[in-house]
Amino acid sequence: MRAAIVVASMRGTTAEVACRVAEAIADDVPVFDLVDGPPVVSAFDTVVLGTAIYRGQPMASMRRYAASTTDLVGKRIALFVCGMSRDPVTREAELAAAYPGALLDVAVARGFLGGRVQTTSLNALERLAVSGVAQASQDVDAIDDHAIGAFGAIVRASAMWASDATAAALEVTRTLGPQGARLVSEQRSAFDPSALGCSSDVNAASHTAGSLG
Repeated sequence: MRAAIVVASMRGTTAEVACRVAEAIADDVPVFDLVDGPPVVSAFDTVVLGTAIYRGQPMASMRRYAASTTDLVGKRIALFVCGMSRDPVTREAELAAAYPGALLDVAVARGFLGGRVQTTSLNALERLAVSGVAQASQDVDAIDDHAIGAFGAIVRASAMWASDATAAALEVTRTLGPQGARLVSEQRSAFDPSALGCSSDVNAASHTAGSLG
């Protein structure tokens, strides 16, 4: 598997999460940030897209890239977002808003991987937007490393599936247990961390309209 990650980050959190996802997938998975311009990913067979959610909306740069880049055609696709919502309906809506339906339909993995709010780096309007997250004067770190590991396992297993279904099931079982193996064996396209027990109250922050990544 030759994998790459393309990310749109607001304040660096989503880029950090992308690096953790890269480590969870394989060694030497490059991470491209759209702040540096659209990357060429034609040399890769697997492309992971990730975007920050800011005030309930994905980054415009990712929406443009995902909708217009022909390099994604025929690739194995995985999708994630970073934000602060812990409501499953809101999370699914944020994923749906971030990526075209054509990519959502074929994605081998879809994940909500948490986020972080650093109040000291916010301006007054941004502090007001995130005032519902814990205490407005406190930083909140809700990056979900369990979900990141599970997401990476699903991506790895999807690459194995065509050549060795047994190895694919064992790979996910190692990380997620029997429930993860069933996910692969049934070839479900959507990855729901909470359904697989990959989210917890410890790693989830209060819902806010001003999610930052």
